[in-house]
Amino acid sequence: MSAVPSEKHSNTRPRVSFVALWILFGAFCNVIGWVLSAFHALNRTGYAISFGLALAAFVFWKTKTNAVFFQPRDFHKLRRRFHRAFPLAFLIVAALAILGGVIYPGTNYDGLAYRLPRTLHWLAEGRWHWIHTDFDRVNTRGPGIEWISAPIMLFTGTPRLLFLLNAISFLLLPGLIFSVFTRLGVRRRVAWYWMWPLSCGYCFLLQAGSIGNDLFTVPLALAAINYALRSHQQKSLGALWLSILGAGLLTGIKANTVPLGLPYVIALLPGWRMWWRKAYVTAAVCLVAIVISFIPISYFNVVYSGDWTGGTSSHIATSKARFLPRMAGNLAILTINGLTPPIAPFANWWNTRVSARIAETSWGKIIDADFSAPGSIFGMDEMSTEEGSGLGFGCCLLLGVTLTAVLWSSRNRSTSGAFHPLAVSVNLGTYVSLLVFFMSADYLSTARLMAPYYPLLVIPLLTIVSERLVRRRWWQVLALATFVLAAVPVITSPPRPLFPWRSGIALLKKLGGSPRLVARAERVYSVYSNRADGFAPIIPMLPPETTVVGLVTYDDPEATLWQPYGSRRVVHVCHDDTGAFIRSEGVKYILVSSQKFQMDFQQPFDQWLKEVNGTVIGTRSLSLRAGGGPVDWHLVMLN
Repeated sequence: MSAVPSEKHSNTRPRVSFVALWILFGAFCNVIGWVLSAFHALNRTGYAISFGLALAAFVFWKTKTNAVFFQPRDFHKLRRRFHRAFPLAFLIVAALAILGGVIYPGTNYDGLAYRLPRTLHWLAEGRWHWIHTDFDRVNTRGPGIEWISAPIMLFTGTPRLLFLLNAISFLLLPGLIFSVFTRLGVRRRVAWYWMWPLSCGYCFLLQAGSIGNDLFTVPLALAAINYALRSHQQKSLGALWLSILGAGLLTGIKANTVPLGLPYVIALLPGWRMWWRKAYVTAAVCLVAIVISFIPISYFNVVYSGDWTGGTSSHIATSKARFLPRMAGNLAILTINGLTPPIAPFANWWNTRVSARIAETSWGKIIDADFSAPGSIFGMDEMSTEEGSGLGFGCCLLLGVTLTAVLWSSRNRSTSGAFHPLAVSVNLGTYVSLLVFFMSADYLSTARLMAPYYPLLVIPLLTIVSERLVRRRWWQVLALATFVLAAVPVITSPPRPLFPWRSGIALLKKLGGSPRLVARAERVYSVYSNRADGFAPIIPMLPPETTVVGLVTYDDPEATLWQPYGSRRVVHVCHDDTGAFIRSEGVKYILVSSQKFQMDFQQPFDQWLKEVNGTVIGTRSLSLRAGGGPVDWHLVMLN
């Protein structure tokens, strides 16, 4: 489950790890997605032929090389491993997180708002295309995980299985963390004890049953550096090629991982002489890595929006980054996020008494001015959720106690691998990449977006931790307590609660809970429970034969309007579209968000109705965000 890549089996047969297969699968899906799009063949036939040829090539390669994968003795090894407390605790918490994904449909807001919709738009047209929309994120973000999701959705007709992409990524974390840690100077016993609780960081654990895409990047970042180190340590060209593919795929999924290219290149540099062995193969692998990276979408961003990031097409105005305010703001976000317990009933007191006062100070205003959500930089969440969680309270507490113990007693220190030149260089590169990331991060989601950075950031501390410390009973008890703390947000997670939340809220009322807290909990859980089918109240208003629906939207869970998938197509209606253009797209009915219409269209609603010759035939109020109130949605029929 947490298998670490290895070069050869004891009988000299090539051994292929799960991590290698995972990278190759992701790279293949991305390459074939672009290729099929070029031939307008992004459909079942195109994918069936592509996967058939890939399977035949794989069988031929396996027969020729006599490679081995999972063997019976590996199963026995895993079973023995999970008899120990730390692996068993990880397994229990992982099972809870994945169970949530099995029970509940995906409700990740970004997934429903632009990642699933863009995939559905491409499949509907049989190719990648720049989607006609006012919502820039549908087009400008890296398409890596969408290319992997597309064949799954196409053949199953549902996104219900997409959580498996994160579940598998989560199960790969412990082995990869151990491998990278030990190659960069962390003592083996220290790495073993830390790989389990660190893998249960909230930003990893809460996405293990989700359709988010932050967790998916974490094993790729670790694998890219792990294979880069292995390539010159073991003189392995296969490891070199896998590291290149992993690094390319990493940036193709989320562009905020691009700064991690610095520690990756540093890890790769010592083996530069190997690049010239079979240089033509290495060049071909580099070409594939470019195709699956952020480079293709950055090119289209330049073509269609004039900016490689796509930022110029965004509706959110951001100020020019200033170093000190941006650093201070992001550090404040991380600190508050890391010190907040899984459930914080005192969050409202903090936000009204402390956060608000800090924001009113002169330096608080300076920091706020550098972020896109002024007044919220020093805020605290009432509970840990997948959209906002970082490493989490448990891991941060364990790191703090470990650092204190190391500083308190020299017996808890070890310097055996702390000053290895390569390890020091990679660690320095990681912190430089963090500064680059901070300068571009002006949202409140910094703690979540840093998911692929966390495992690398803790390495300098762990290289000076002795095995004596992690063997101490009190440290192990504290470390096991982090699993208990980690289980709390998994069980209470609003998108995937593993308890009867309605009964729980009723009990809270009987026990005399704060009316404000009860109302807030009831609203949050009810919104999440309906989000996967958020537009259901509007669907009955549409004539049954309606196959094309217009949508005036910006950052709404559009994917739910496509249901059942394959029976309906959504067309975005933009502020400058004429009635003739809208009709030419086959649109007769348009759903209009009153809130987004006021934001985008810059004219009275009645005036726009006259211009497009439309009539409102119905209105429904929908609550699609837990943090906002109900919004009126109008169904407009074009006359």
